[in-house]
Amino acid sequence: NNFDLSNTAIQLIPAGGGYLAISSNQTLVPPTSGGVGLTDDNLSPPLTLPFQFQHASGSTNQIRVCSNGFIYLNGTGNWASFTPTFADMLAGGPRLFMLWTDLLPDGAANVNNVFYTPDAANNRVLITWRNLPEFGQGGTSNTFQTLLAAQYIVTATSTVQSGNTIIVSAQLADASGTPVASSGKVISWSKTGP
Repeated sequence: NNFDLSNTAIQLIPAGGGYLAISSNQTLVPPTSGGVGLTDDNLSPPLTLPFQFQHASGSTNQIRVCSNGFIYLNGTGNWASFTPTFADMLAGGPRLFMLWTDLLPDGAANVNNVFYTPDAANNRVLITWRNLPEFGQGGTSNTFQTLLAAQYIVTATSTVQSGNTIIVSAQLADASGTPVASSGKVISWSKTGP
């Protein structure tokens, strides 16, 4: 099943033990803070949320962001896997997988990187992966953003030019890595625009 993720947004609303996914009109909000300075297959330090975020296996006020398109729902996640498989997903603890693939941020240049923008006034944070090529795939550029709020998650995409298999999931494991009700689906996508 190929489909184009460019210029789309999906809102995830907690529903029972999982999430209800609906279309959203959210567009990308430009980052107002500096980049996190991630390198290849790297994690941010623990980042504190301005609210308590509820998820399928608990709640947290800290996250760690991975250069490879996912977010740990704790401040202790330590695996920056670039291999989107169910086995890797279940081994790493509670995470949000937004666009899990092998992305390559620019490190110290911190221009084409991951950005963490707290927005305490609106009780949300924005995590933006901006202009990240896929490792070994020159000429690709992926820009996408996740908005975390106390009661919902929105992922909006601007450009997605990679063309590999990814896993899209809201939550598949609890804090100990124990599988919970499956909400993931393996999909593939393809670039259909310029």
